[in-house]
Amino acid sequence: MKPGSFMSEKSAKIFVAGHRGLVGSAIVRKLQESGFTNLLLRTHSDLDLTNQADVESFFSTEKPAYVILAAAKVGGIHANNTYPADFIAVNNAEEVVVWGSGSPLREFLHVDDLADACVFLMEKYSGFEHVNVGSGVEVTIKELAELVKEVVGFEGKLVWDYSLESEWCNECWLGLVHTQMNREKLMKMANTVRTGGKGTVRRKKKAVHKTNTTDDKKLQSTLKRIGVNSIPAIEEVNIFKDDVVIQFTNPKVQASIAANTWVVSGSPQTKKLEDILPQILSQLGPDNMDNLRKLAEQLKKQPPGEGNASATIQEEDDDDVPELVAGETFEAAAAEEKVAAPAASS
Repeated sequence: MKPGSFMSEKSAKIFVAGHRGLVGSAIVRKLQESGFTNLLLRTHSDLDLTNQADVESFFSTEKPAYVILAAAKVGGIHANNTYPADFIAVNNAEEVVVWGSGSPLREFLHVDDLADACVFLMEKYSGFEHVNVGSGVEVTIKELAELVKEVVGFEGKLVWDYSLESEWCNECWLGLVHTQMNREKLMKMANTVRTGGKGTVRRKKKAVHKTNTTDDKKLQSTLKRIGVNSIPAIEEVNIFKDDVVIQFTNPKVQASIAANTWVVSGSPQTKKLEDILPQILSQLGPDNMDNLRKLAEQLKKQPPGEGNASATIQEEDDDDVPELVAGETFEAAAAEEKVAAPAASS
């Protein structure tokens, strides 16, 4: 809704939910006094607001331009639990029991003032925040009870039941902090705030989207310390693991020859060897193909287990410690020490 357009749409459909209640009826009176002629009013029997299907059907059919929600069940803490449908008034009683000590504070607002505020906000306000409409003046329950007693001419006695206050305060209001509206602060804010347009306060948060290939800062810092350099123009990297191949296409490759470190970054795909082998063979030249054929023929001629034995011998050879000094090994040095030890003792 654009601010300033509500009062000029006197024929617009306005749905007032709860129009027969205290607040709803006051809003209807105010709208009618202001010249609005197309008010949608439904009783509970006409439209059950707790039935989602009925409400959706109503909105689909009527298509109201404005909705004012004033439908609610109002009562005290205990009233909504003990008497969900009825509120009982006792006249000509000798005494009336009032809950608690009468010390709690309450703020009251005339219903016509609330209706004026609602119509004013429909015309001037387009924000989404809650607006607290109140006088900022509070009275105690005891002061209110004495005032009601005087106005209605009740000559009986007011009895204060402290047990009910402690019971329900402990159950329902434990931890509730009392707050009172600061009228002076509110007036200062009202004089400076603008509703709608550029004056509306909004919070902006910049969304930063990270992809899976975003470099990790800590990793890059570590690689930089060991002197890793980027290797450009790498089209594909295949890592053979067990019976599968982990394939990187157009990856980012970094390497440090001195540190014997290779880093491959990208989005890998797991494939079978037979799936990528035709692609690899097509990239090999004639000489490499001939070498592969010769290697395949040699493997066919080898007896079973011979290839594994040669590999075991090779691993054992790799475990040999090289001679630190030509012609001298650790075993020979140890033997010489054993011979020299008795000679020194003699």
